[in-house]
Amino acid sequence: MTDEQRDPSPGRTMTRRKVLALVSTGAVSVGGGISRSVTDPNIESDVEETDKEPEEAPHENIEDHGGIEGDPSIEAAETNVAAIHRASVASDENTVYLPEGEWYVANEDSGRFLHSGDPDTDRGAAGLGFVGDGPEKTFLTVAPHIPTRSTNMQVRYSEEAHHPDVMWRDLTYDGNDDALNLPPDRSQWGIYIRGPGSFRFENVRFRNFHANGIRGTSSGGYSIDINRCSFYRTAIGRHNNMDGNTVGHHLAGAIDSDQYLTVRNTEFELVSGTCLDLSSGSRGPVTFENCWARGCGDAFIKVHDGGTTRISRLYFQSASPELTDALETDPGLGEHHGRHFIYRLDGDQSNIPRFVLNDVESRKTPYHAIQVRRGYSIAVEGGQEGPLAFSDIAGYENFDGAFRDDADEESKIQFKIGELSVHNTVGDVFRTPSSLGTIATLNRGGTGGLGDVGDVNILTDNDGAVPFAPDTPSRDDVGINSADDDRE
Repeated sequence: MTDEQRDPSPGRTMTRRKVLALVSTGAVSVGGGISRSVTDPNIESDVEETDKEPEEAPHENIEDHGGIEGDPSIEAAETNVAAIHRASVASDENTVYLPEGEWYVANEDSGRFLHSGDPDTDRGAAGLGFVGDGPEKTFLTVAPHIPTRSTNMQVRYSEEAHHPDVMWRDLTYDGNDDALNLPPDRSQWGIYIRGPGSFRFENVRFRNFHANGIRGTSSGGYSIDINRCSFYRTAIGRHNNMDGNTVGHHLAGAIDSDQYLTVRNTEFELVSGTCLDLSSGSRGPVTFENCWARGCGDAFIKVHDGGTTRISRLYFQSASPELTDALETDPGLGEHHGRHFIYRLDGDQSNIPRFVLNDVESRKTPYHAIQVRRGYSIAVEGGQEGPLAFSDIAGYENFDGAFRDDADEESKIQFKIGELSVHNTVGDVFRTPSSLGTIATLNRGGTGGLGDVGDVNILTDNDGAVPFAPDTPSRDDVGINSADDDRE
């Protein structure tokens, strides 16, 4: 945070009530970027000329409830927690406006300090959400304080309440993991969704969380919509504290068949685990559209169970120099320095998760691109509306081949793919003696050979052909809207 960002300028410290009082005298902007003007005589106004007070804004300003900006002390952080609780209850939409600045939060006695919807009336509204002035102006930051208790979940949506229409928009949520310096027996989750409801995250940067970014309970009951967000440096601290034996994830949870997870226009970078870990019992639809990801220790997706996951216009690079620099374990061990694109090793054997992929590029997976083992299966379809391209695969110890199943007749990949290319693979393209299905066109090069395809029917095999070129975004195309960015 620069001195300029910390400067309490009149525009930043103006309260919601002051803003409302000035609505009738000129153009003003309130949290969320809404501008109004009623002074131009050429503009029709629906405001009647009466003594009626202006309509109340739906968001409550943290400053109006005693919030303190820019102070990392535990006293100020606890004051901000209380102010957030009061503001969320007072707001018509349970949404708290955080003006430009850095708002520290913490609790002296517990790592669970925003208990949205818990029966205690001092714990805030069930629909707690936040609106800021932009992710480069508004910061909700965990104060550098380790509570006396081991569990550390900053925002927890209670299982005892329904959480309707929760919205987070236009801010940075910073776990401040480096400053916390948590010991090995401690952990930190950014958001823990325990109860049912609907959650929307728009133009939010999540960064520096010790164990997980957004995690939902394995019992499900919630829907999540994520758009124009950025996830950065998640669960690196957990991995390093546990000598590489434990990882965390940007996103994790179970999606019920009547709920959904939708992620659009979003950037993911640096995580010891996955971009998404789908828990056992998950059956609902998952969608990733126009996303970019790099530096994922386990995979893009690890699936235990699942329904249909649709992925379109995705660029994914598993291993990266930045990831290796961040992790304190030896990359020679092969653990969590980038492994797979998609894999499944457990769950309900009767459930076969389905992946529909179009315009997907996956690179640098030191294990396999797609792996199923131990009696579990997945279905992989797509490549008709946009090709699939896999490259720079395998090579660690006995890991070779782009696609892998176990020779046990139960572990299998069910292919139904249009255009697929596989290049620069250590070993053969396929180690899939139990798999089946159809691939219309395969372009391959820089591989040991086709390998054991099992019952996979490849209609056209172009050995030595160039890779396909999926339509995928660059890093600059996705993620949060910067202050100097004209993206819509």
